[in-house]
Amino acid sequence: MGSAIAGTFVERGHRTTVWNRTAGRSAPLVDLGATAAATAAEAVAAGPLVVVCPASATTARTPASPARWPHIRRC
Repeated sequence: MGSAIAGTFVERGHRTTVWNRTAGRSAPLVDLGATAAATAAEAVAAGPLVVVCPASATTARTPASPARWPHIRRC
């Protein structure tokens, strides 16, 4: 799902930075014109909008924990 969303952003001309725990999975998006980030922190710092598509509830909580990202405003 995340690849489809990121691909749509790229196709519509939006500057898009992608990151995946498995780096090779970002390659098709980079081929479309996205920029690959080396780390999640680099991806978050790349723009004002962050879209996250975690695989499970557990992975959703881990990268977004307040201790790791205290500067992010949560909705």
